[in-house]
Amino acid sequence: MYGSMTRKMTLAILTLFCITLSLLITANGCRNGDDKETQITQKKWGYIDKKGNVVIEPRFDEAWPFSEGRALVKIDGRYGYIDEEGNIVIEAQYEYESVGYDEARYDDPRHFKEGLAVFINGNKCGFIDKNGDVVIQATYDDASGFSEGLAAVRLNEKYGYVDRNGSMIIEPKYNYASSFSDGLARVWREIDGENEEIEVGYIDHTGEMVIRTESDESGEFHEGLAAVSSDHLWGYIDTDGNWVIEPRYRYETHLDVLKVNLSEGLALVNLFNDELGYNDRGYIDRSGNIVIEPREYNGESLYGNAYAFSEGYAMVVVGSRCGFIDRHGDLILEPIADGADSFSDGLAAVLMNEKWGFINGTGEFCIEPQFHDVHSFVEGLAPVQMTIQEE
Repeated sequence: MYGSMTRKMTLAILTLFCITLSLLITANGCRNGDDKETQITQKKWGYIDKKGNVVIEPRFDEAWPFSEGRALVKIDGRYGYIDEEGNIVIEAQYEYESVGYDEARYDDPRHFKEGLAVFINGNKCGFIDKNGDVVIQATYDDASGFSEGLAAVRLNEKYGYVDRNGSMIIEPKYNYASSFSDGLARVWREIDGENEEIEVGYIDHTGEMVIRTESDESGEFHEGLAAVSSDHLWGYIDTDGNWVIEPRYRYETHLDVLKVNLSEGLALVNLFNDELGYNDRGYIDRSGNIVIEPREYNGESLYGNAYAFSEGYAMVVVGSRCGFIDRHGDLILEPIADGADSFSDGLAAVLMNEKWGFINGTGEFCIEPQFHDVHSFVEGLAPVQMTIQEE
């Protein structure tokens, strides 16, 4: 009995010692872990390939998709560019927040287009090449990216166009100027401020106004057609200014208008048809034929908050959930996602349970949701934000 009690006491003492040691180790481990989390665990941006492999390690504060072999990245508050190997080819030296270029109107001009990108010096815009060499000095108040050999620039509150050498091809005289597409740019200018008289329409590369419109409510040309308003109804004109689809559609907001541009031969429009019994949205082709009729999903409009087609698919939003349809209007992904971006490079970014992943054209995840934030795939790579913990 004595021996048995001794073994029990010894066992109890050993057990108490082990528990105490374990608690000490655990306590120290948690404390050290918390310090490590606070000190060196952070979110950084890197790049993955289409298999989900990290090909450029996450080390950037922000990162954007590649364009012409260069990607804009942010390091310690400044912006520079990397190549597709992740090498810094243009040092992080720019402070783009110092100028308020119109992101809603232009594609981000910091991305390379036709070999040039906008840079900022002080509060002025200029252009650099892919080596970071200044090609056009920073003398403009605002600038678009190059398109069809010309870029819109603003001087003294008026817009004109420069060529790749920095020569002013179309003098600054417009209150508004879009990028060129299909050989034309949308512009308007005030002729008589006292009587609120304006000139609005489309100019060619020489600056000649070749199409005049009734109001400044119009879109840019896409695939040979532009959405234009006449007496508060919208239709589509060709590059000669002829009506291809007569004005018969209504849009409530400017955002609606931005979403109706022809894309991959289809355009989202408001459809009002008493005979068919609907007052909803659907898609038409470039001849005005309805190819995707309005449809409901769980009692709500499936296309009421839809987007333009990209690579054969269009994003739809029902309530606050996102999904995708194909060119027949059929769902490839039910509206179950918390967020999404349009298809690019064959994949679409989708947000599920606060994590981003990528789906393919069948609506299946080929890269599981795991990232804090992402941008679309371009040139085979996608920027992703993830948590890193350095040793």
